[in-house]
Amino acid sequence: MMLYWISLIVLALVAVFFILSPLLRKTAVTAETTSAIDSEDQEKQQNRLNVTLYEQRLAELDSNLARGDISTVDHQTMVVELQRQLLKDVQGQAAPDLTQGITPKVARLTMWGVAFIVPCLALTIYWQLGASRELSMVASMPSSAELANLSLPELTKKLESAVQKQPDNKDGWFWLARVYAAQQRYSESLKAYQTLQTLVPDDAEVMARLAETLYLANGNRMTKEVVTYAKQALQRQPKQQIALGLLGIAAFESGQYQQAIDHWQQILASGIADGEAQPIRQGIAKARQLLAEQQSSSSSSTNAMASASDSKASSETGAALKLQVLVEADPKLDAALPKTAKVYVLARPVGVKMPVAVTVLQLADLPSLVTLDDSQSMMPELKLSQQNTVDVVALVSATGDPKHVNSHIEQSGISVKDQKDVIKLKIPFVP
Repeated sequence: MMLYWISLIVLALVAVFFILSPLLRKTAVTAETTSAIDSEDQEKQQNRLNVTLYEQRLAELDSNLARGDISTVDHQTMVVELQRQLLKDVQGQAAPDLTQGITPKVARLTMWGVAFIVPCLALTIYWQLGASRELSMVASMPSSAELANLSLPELTKKLESAVQKQPDNKDGWFWLARVYAAQQRYSESLKAYQTLQTLVPDDAEVMARLAETLYLANGNRMTKEVVTYAKQALQRQPKQQIALGLLGIAAFESGQYQQAIDHWQQILASGIADGEAQPIRQGIAKARQLLAEQQSSSSSSTNAMASASDSKASSETGAALKLQVLVEADPKLDAALPKTAKVYVLARPVGVKMPVAVTVLQLADLPSLVTLDDSQSMMPELKLSQQNTVDVVALVSATGDPKHVNSHIEQSGISVKDQKDVIKLKIPFVP
């Protein structure tokens, strides 16, 4: 700092020297110069005399014109000639001396005043607009040589002293916060970063390091406050590596593995040292592994849900699809067969013997209204609701064996979905 002020004073003295150098030279007025001045004075007196004679002659011409001694044309001609003669007489007149009246004493006082005012004005402007405060802050910071020879506790004291002397020393607060963090004094580091943020509220790195310190202070646990600071840093600097790393951790811990991969890959793309890149690559590999497992589990779960949904839908559809059949018997059949004879009412696909729904009655139960639906299926994979058209059959067997039929009746091509009316079947008597 002392060297700076010495340099400033030397430069000011050099500027004053250039201003005063004309005054430091002795000048002598020679006889030749004096003679030249006298000659100029005589010439000025002659010119004034010529002007006076011109004015007198012009007045005479005007008087002659007024008396009528000369004509107007002659008057104008004589005036022009008179002006030409005057111009010729005064042609050698010198320009007026603007410095006339300024004495050497006044000139010297003016020069000394300028020599004093210029350095004072320069110092005043620099004090208002210059970087004197910044230079003072830099001077209060430890030098590179000091940093190399200081231990962490000694460096901490130096930085604490620097920010006490200069509370608005941004560099001092920044390095003090980092030194605190290096000693795992996270609460003090956090306070230092918070103070620094009041000085530079829009600095992305300060926000990111504040988020990082909060994360470390919480025992490497992610909090909403950490995520908020990291997002704010990323808004101001989209490739801020500390913020990207923290948001990647937050996404990883919440199971958003693809988002974590995206954040960490941006860090690798920005270019970092191999030593720092290795743990990030390991994190990306782990996130990809968990993402694959997550997608596989999600796919299985989706398939199971779809199967359950299909089963439920099928069940609901099956419950909704049914055929109502009114079964009657010819009176002669009723008299010819025992009351315990079995009556089978069934629905089967067209051209197929295996029924998809069947119910069993006794001849004594007729007439009877029965319902055929999926609950009466003989095989789970073969249901009434899966068919488009069926044949509805009613048969009677005195022995109870459906292979030995005494009589039957059939109605073919019944649409399972469109059949709304009751199907009427009357078993005939066969002699």
